[in-house]
Amino acid sequence: MPLVRTCVFFVALLVGVASCSGGVGLPDAGVPDAPAPSGRFTVAWTLADGARVLTCEDVGAQLLTVTVTGPAIGGGYAEAFTCANGVGTSKELPVGVVDLTFELVGRSGSLSTPPAQRLTIPRDGTVTAAPLALQLQAQGSLNAGLVAGPTANCAAAGANLTALSLVLEKAGACVPATFAIAAAGGRPASTYVSTCAVPAPTTGCVERDQAVTTTVGSGAYVVRVRGFQGAAPCWIADQLADIPPLQRTLTVDIGLAYQKGAVGCP
Repeated sequence: MPLVRTCVFFVALLVGVASCSGGVGLPDAGVPDAPAPSGRFTVAWTLADGARVLTCEDVGAQLLTVTVTGPAIGGGYAEAFTCANGVGTSKELPVGVVDLTFELVGRSGSLSTPPAQRLTIPRDGTVTAAPLALQLQAQGSLNAGLVAGPTANCAAAGANLTALSLVLEKAGACVPATFAIAAAGGRPASTYVSTCAVPAPTTGCVERDQAVTTTVGSGAYVVRVRGFQGAAPCWIADQLADIPPLQRTLTVDIGLAYQKGAVGCP
């Protein structure tokens, strides 16, 4: 019987040791580390052309991007704020000195890169960057080729056009414009003035190799082109044209569609 009591005591001792351990051979879990201190920055921006206040749509601006670098940022960090909001606040960033570089990006590419700023991100707070007053030239050009028919605009074997009209519309309203028509193929250079009169004035036939150019305020337009055979507008185009800012040029071919069955159209 002493042998039995000794075995029972040994087994009980093992059970007790197992029940007192959080996991045999495994270290107890420690207290989680406290999150690193952090804060934010905020930045606001405005757009103007001289004294004229601009909207983002006036210049096709879409995003203000901010690249953040600093000792605590590692490989850097980028924010992208919607231009139309006019203000943006970063996510939580490590406390410390950071450098901010800015770029305004639009449908036609980079529009502005204002000077960089150095800030100190505060603990549990938000630091405000100096506001960005972005000056942009809200003007650009359209360089269009007019294409009607399979071979030529003016020849009888082509579209057989006798006259053309051009109208620019922005946000549903006509915009007066002066178009320069380049010389080409023996046809002389000329000028066409779109006055927004109704009906629109016409010019003689413009062949497809004659560039048609104008300079206007930047933004989204509809170019309405009518190609006439006699008095009938037998060839029609309503072309979207996003004219870029900063004196950049949109180059596009505008294809006119034949209005088969329309009155006066053979």
